[in-house]
Amino acid sequence: MGFHPDAWASFYLSHLLGYLGEFLALTGEKLNGAELVACGIATHYSLSGKLSWIEERLGQLMTCDPSVISGSWWERGKQT
Repeated sequence: MGFHPDAWASFYLSHLLGYLGEFLALTGEKLNGAELVACGIATHYSLSGKLSWIEERLGQLMTCDPSVISGSWWERGKQT
């Protein structure tokens, strides 16, 4: 892809507030999980050490209901 954002990145970067999208596209700056949530790009993030627990927990769910899935995620967040 070279040094420019692909088609999807062009869409979401152009919809970020202020000049953040332009800055990210032009500089290639990387954002961490907390920054992605703060900017509205992500809704959740986790440290890589917790990914196995997340995979196990999501695999045990018997629903596609977003509120149940989100509740399961935040349940873990309260424990740490």
